[in-house]
Amino acid sequence: MGLWLEPDPRGFGTHEQLGLPACGAREWLGFPCPACGATTAAALLLHGQPVESWNTQPFGFLFVLGTLAFCLQVMRMHRRGADSFAMLMEGGGRRWGTAFLLSLSMGWAWRLFICG
Repeated sequence: MGLWLEPDPRGFGTHEQLGLPACGAREWLGFPCPACGATTAAALLLHGQPVESWNTQPFGFLFVLGTLAFCLQVMRMHRRGADSFAMLMEGGGRRWGTAFLLSLSMGWAWRLFICG
């Protein structure tokens, strides 16, 4: 999906091209939400601009790479005949969930304190 999106030069707002509303946190509270800029960062990474992607929102950058790694792991397990759903239920999902929450928190801190 990110390949068809044009990264917004503001560093956020690319999701609006999908018909989604503008960030309510930014409009109502005056500061970005935890995922602010993630779609823009994903689009930048998928357009071959990894440094700009990271600098825009580390969470978006890590989410794209994590999703790719997760898909490759599930495909590898499928080829071996393993049950990927069972792996997730046995604790693998906890590792992915922890990585997700840590990268989301890091990305939000980046947007709040580094990007302003």
